[in-house]
Amino acid sequence: MKIEIIKKHQQKETVWSGGKTNQIYIHPFDSTLQDRDFDFRISSAIIEVEVSEFTSFNGYDRALMVLNGELEIFHEDHYSKKLKQYEVDYFSGDWKTTSNGKITDFNLIFKRGLKGELNYLTLNEDQIISKDVSNLPNRVGYFVISGELKVGINNSEYNVQIGELLMIEKSNNLSEKLIYFDGNCEVVELFIFNV
Repeated sequence: MKIEIIKKHQQKETVWSGGKTNQIYIHPFDSTLQDRDFDFRISSAIIEVEVSEFTSFNGYDRALMVLNGELEIFHEDHYSKKLKQYEVDYFSGDWKTTSNGKITDFNLIFKRGLKGELNYLTLNEDQIISKDVSNLPNRVGYFVISGELKVGINNSEYNVQIGELLMIEKSNNLSEKLIYFDGNCEVVELFIFNV
């Protein structure tokens, strides 16, 4: 099992006309957003304008979660919907998409042929959650929105701070059985499935 904690200083911030985007993680590591040669990319954006147009990602699908604020998202010729805090929209990167609302969001872009999922989790102090590793997809991530997340795997403990991402990649020879989570925190849990 490969375990990485992506610290804030390892993340790449870019400024665009409507705000700022923080690239938290890209896979493979040497791929780039510009070349469109990545399998999946995790980012968070601050949208500072009322109306914004989404960049097109042909051949990719997207998952967007609102972390702060409210957003109305419009997919031309498909549908529109309102997203409140921690709600998620899944849509094609091929679609022409615009939005209304100044928000902070969490984005997962994944190549078609993969499947991505985002979930909001909250942990209270002294609450411990365990997950059976065999039931998890090959890649799992935990991004800390607030507080501190503690993760126990194979007698090792990992502490993940606000704005950091814990990425777990399962190995083929599963010696790990359970992963334990505790802390007083809010977390975005993400899954990457091969389909």
